[in-house]
Amino acid sequence: MLEKNLRRPVILMIQGSHLFGTNNEISDVDYRGVFLPSMEDIILGDIPETETPNYDNADTVLYSLHKFVSMAMESNMTALEMLYTPRELWMIEDYGAFEIWDSLVQEREAFLTNKIYNTVIRIKNYCSQYNPNTSVGPVLRELITMLEMNKRSPISTQPVKRLTDVWGLIKETRPLLIKHEDTEPKEIEVMGKKLQATVTIEYAIANLIRMYTRYKNRMRRLLKNEGVNWKELANVYRSAVQLCQLYMTGELKFPFEPDEALGISSIKSGSLSIQVLLSTLNTMVRKLELLSKSTKLPMNVIDEEYWKNFVYTSVEEYVIKDSLKSEDEEE
Repeated sequence: MLEKNLRRPVILMIQGSHLFGTNNEISDVDYRGVFLPSMEDIILGDIPETETPNYDNADTVLYSLHKFVSMAMESNMTALEMLYTPRELWMIEDYGAFEIWDSLVQEREAFLTNKIYNTVIRIKNYCSQYNPNTSVGPVLRELITMLEMNKRSPISTQPVKRLTDVWGLIKETRPLLIKHEDTEPKEIEVMGKKLQATVTIEYAIANLIRMYTRYKNRMRRLLKNEGVNWKELANVYRSAVQLCQLYMTGELKFPFEPDEALGISSIKSGSLSIQVLLSTLNTMVRKLELLSKSTKLPMNVIDEEYWKNFVYTSVEEYVIKDSLKSEDEEE
């Protein structure tokens, strides 16, 4: 009998280091899975996207079928990892809805699109915060110097009060900093911080000096391999490896090859220099950009309506009909 408040699991599987082949004797076990909403969820129109049950005191995340299919249609890496997880890592119990997962896996190639390039962009953005060769430092120095020199008008002793008074000079020397040139208010953007043209130059200089100080301190730490989130960088490197697989072979293979697994483990332990790692990641990103331009992967899932209907019919078959059947049996 299916209770109205029961959310039925579709699949539960082992993920994380045990999937990638980077686990050791002290590695935790991570679980990911998919569940169907309860009849109560459907009636209330409140289907949760995720659940985090306490399963074996492990890191466990379950996605609703609605959420999972939505992720897969965006070529989300977590969804693709799950779809390409080897069968021996599936934890199949008699949930009565396993056929749903089996159908998804059989048609998993439908979810391979060039939307995976969004992950390439995220890798580039993440690496930029660690890149000691960035031009941010020189840009900040030059901008601060220019503003200091132009705080006062060459004719008047009165201070130039706002950025708008030197906007032409900013546009001439650092046009790439300017955002929203054709709309009001005009802005410049440095290191993710926006300064409107209406702010005073004194205010802008104070903010830029603080940014430059943070930038220098961060670069000093990075050159000493300090202040680095090695776990996140290992995940970034892993994503780059997976993207190369997808673009070059059209699939994901787990566990990773021994050299790839060793590379991920070495990064996670912080045994590489940040400069070597960034050089490797930058090379991989350039390769991925070339692959993305020559790929035959479609830009989007070809038949989105099919997958929307797949979710609808799965919920109808395994939740609504089962619930109605249970009610009939009770009567």
